[in-house]
Amino acid sequence: MKFKTNEQLMLYRWHVRFGTSKKALADAIGVSNTTINNIMQGRRFGFETKYKIDEFLKKNEDMVEFLK
Repeated sequence: MKFKTNEQLMLYRWHVRFGTSKKALADAIGVSNTTINNIMQGRRFGFETKYKIDEFLKKNEDMVEFLK
């Protein structure tokens, strides 16, 4: 699978490695389930969504290190 953005890669890894459902991931980040599906399919997303994802990844920095 080819990833267009770092956010797409990290969310996909989070979803697969931790077994987190896309819905739970969307709720944790504060975006809609449709937005998470679109990101994982490689579609574009806006600045606000990018900010929310970045904040989520910063809050969970220890888990992000595990995913790398």
